[in-house]
Amino acid sequence: MNCLKKFSFLLIFVCASSSLCFGNDNADTMSEKRAQRVKDKKERLIHSRSTRAFRSTLAPRTYSDRRITHILGDFCYDIYRINIGLFSWDSFKIFAVTTPFYVASRMIDDKLQNCFFDHVGKKNRNEPAQWCKEIARWSIGVPIALLGGQAILSRDEDMRITSQVFLEGMPFVLIAKDLIKKMDFEMCKRPYHEKFSKEQRCYGGFPSGHLAEATYMAVLYGMRYGPKFALPLGSVAAFVTAVFLTSNRHYLSQMIAGAGFGAMYAFSANSLINSKLAKNRDLAFGLAAENGGLAMNLSFRF
Repeated sequence: MNCLKKFSFLLIFVCASSSLCFGNDNADTMSEKRAQRVKDKKERLIHSRSTRAFRSTLAPRTYSDRRITHILGDFCYDIYRINIGLFSWDSFKIFAVTTPFYVASRMIDDKLQNCFFDHVGKKNRNEPAQWCKEIARWSIGVPIALLGGQAILSRDEDMRITSQVFLEGMPFVLIAKDLIKKMDFEMCKRPYHEKFSKEQRCYGGFPSGHLAEATYMAVLYGMRYGPKFALPLGSVAAFVTAVFLTSNRHYLSQMIAGAGFGAMYAFSANSLINSKLAKNRDLAFGLAAENGGLAMNLSFRF
């Protein structure tokens, strides 16, 4: 019996020892696997973070895309500045100067038009030749094309920016005057004409769009470059006024209103040009101590 107990205890001891040995081996193996998984997870995390640091949220944009966006942004801002510049002190001064001439010309519109229209025969009279009318029509378009081309061709920064702003403002001179012409007031009626308003005057005469364009061009380039531009362009505006007035296209008051309207846009465009040129010029001022005294440094980049 004692031998049987001893054998039983010996068998239990051997089994327990072997289970402990294999258990330790399994525990070591599981610990190694767990450590390897943790290491792999850390490596994957580091790799994903390094990849994400150089990943762009949006698709990469080329230089040409950025340039087009920049040009469109500048164009929209220039349009805003030109039109919002109409509500300025300069525009108020032009309005104040133009209004007395407009009121005075309204008083003589009918009398002046009687010189160029026969109300009995319903015919125009004393009107210029057809070639004069054609020259008046083309005399505005040709300078616009020539001066507008300087926006690309000119090497002078002032001329190039002036022509760019001039072209940006011209469509809105036309759009604004077309909106005003839709008003149905007495001052908006055109004079009698043998072709389109023989019996009853039609609307759409206030202000004169052609003279607004010519004045916008003449005043803008006159302010920028003086008499060498002001005189020829001003002569074009005066010629258009004379031809359209004697052709019964507009009353004198409507021509004056068109001139004032174009001048407002010219002053607004000139203000924008000055601000654009100022951004391209840097003025630096500094003081330094040299040889026991003060030295002043002044630099100007343009």
